[in-house]
Parts: sequence; structure tokens; C-alpha cells
Amino acid sequence: MDSEILIPELVGLVYDAAADPSLWPLFLEKLADSIDADGTVLFAADPDAPGQGVSAMTRFDPELIQLYATDFADNIWSRSADAVFASHEIRYSQSLASVKDLRRDRYYADFLSPARIEHSIGLKIPFGAVSPAYLATSRSFRKGQFEEREGGMLLALAPHIRRALELNRRIAGNLLFTELMDSLPTGIVFLSETYRPVWWNRCAEEIFKNHDGLWMGALGLETANSLEGERLKLLIREAADCERKNSRSRGGGAMAVSRPSLRLSYAVLVSPLNRSATRLRNAVVAMLV
Repeated sequence: MDSEILIPELVGLVYDAAADPSLWPLFLEKLADSIDADGTVLFAADPDAPGQGVSAMTRFDPELIQLYATDFADNIWSRSADAVFASHEIRYSQSLASVKDLRRDRYYADFLSPARIEHSIGLKIPFGAVSPAYLATSRSFRKGQFEEREGGMLLALAPHIRRALELNRRIAGNLLFTELMDSLPTGIVFLSETYRPVWWNRCAEEIFKNHDGLWMGALGLETANSLEGERLKLLIREAADCERKNSRSRGGGAMAVSRPSLRLSYAVLVSPLNRSATRLRNAVVAMLV
């Protein structure tokens, strides 16, 4: 099938995997079909965010891939490829060594031969992590070498794979952030420069549901006591102004919010928020209850 027809379909599968990383093998399977390949892999490790990387494969024995990771990840042929090819360049195996040379090496006997890899192409794809991602696919001795057509398809897909991996990292990071905030026994509310709440955690949600002195109304935070409401708005405004002006003066402050149920008042702390301290770009004020 013509690559002009295949690539849009493959790109669609890439972005499906951006939202759901479990779909990467589906993309790899379709890619392997498209270029008459056998085993196909995508590795995207992120040392700064353990557990958020991608390790997907199709038509490979997982035990052999584990053997590669433990015994052959830093083999001489990979180092040679790094020396010869830059990122964004297709790595054709025939450009590195002849099959005759490869067969003399333990790497061939212990990994390439059991995995039925005679020819391969690969591509490193930078995506924001310390190390680039690696997309590679292979053929057995029953098939011919990969040619420029197949390499061109990988190059056409590379920018989309990079964006998808970046989205994977962002989504995973946001999920971890949410899980952390929801695990805290304190209500946390983040507010924007216009003093409107942009996000709150599970504990804050429970406080608002009780409608007992503090809740989320149509116009934002509301209190049962109007004077306390004005005081709370003032603290939020001061904290937002402090962050906006990058002022060293201390904005915000603490106050008590009474509850009609006559239960213990809520202790509320309002503070400027460093934008780099949260993944919520619009948040400039943090409120703890």
C-alpha cells in the first residue's frame, strides 16, 4: 500500500497512543505490517520520572528484550551507531556491519539469532527526557534489507511520535500531581490572577459539598458570613497581586471561617504561589483549609 495512504492512518494511531499509552503496541503492529517488518519496538525511558516512560513492542519475545536490556544495551554495534548516526537520522544495519561480521559476535549468537534479526532500521527521537526515545524494527534472513522507502516512513512519523511522547509525560505528570493532592487531609484550592478557583483537591470538594460556611458558588468561593467573605477575597487579592508584581512583601494571610453548624471554624491560609510550583499554569494563589 502507498505510504501516502498509510502515514495518515499511522499518525492517527500515534495520537491515540498519546492519550492511552496501552495503544502503542497497536501502532507498532500496524507499522510492522506497513513496511513488511517483523519485531518492532519503541523505548522511551525518563530517569527524571520513573514509571512514566514507554516500553512497547510487537512480534518480539519479551524475554529476549529483557536479555538485551540486561546484557547487550551497550553493545559495540549500538556504540558504533551512535558514532555514525545523529538523532533524526535513520540507522540502517547494513551501513554499520556486514552480516558476516555480526555473526562473529556473541551479540549475534545470544540475541540477534534467537530474535531472528538479520536486518534492522532504527531512529532516535528526542522528546524532552534526558535520553531520546528509540524506534526500531527488524527483518529475518528470509527478507531483504530495509530501503529508503521504509526509512522515509519512520522519518515522517518521528515528529508525531515525539509530540505523543511529550503528551504521555504531561498526562502522567498531571495524574501523579492529582493523586498526591488528593491524598492530603487538607483542602487545597488554587486560584487564578482573577481570583477564580482553577482546581481543588478531593478534601476541598468534600468541604464544599457540606455547604457549611464555605462552598463553591457560581461566582467562585462563598462564605456564610458576608464579612468573612470580604476578608477572604481581600487576602486572595493581596496574594495574587504579590505574585503578579513578584513582590518580596508577604501577601495573603490566615483567617477563620465560621460554620452555621456551630462546628469548629475552618482555619484558612491564603498564600502567593510560585508558578513553577504547580503544573497549573494559571494558578497564582494557594488556599489551604
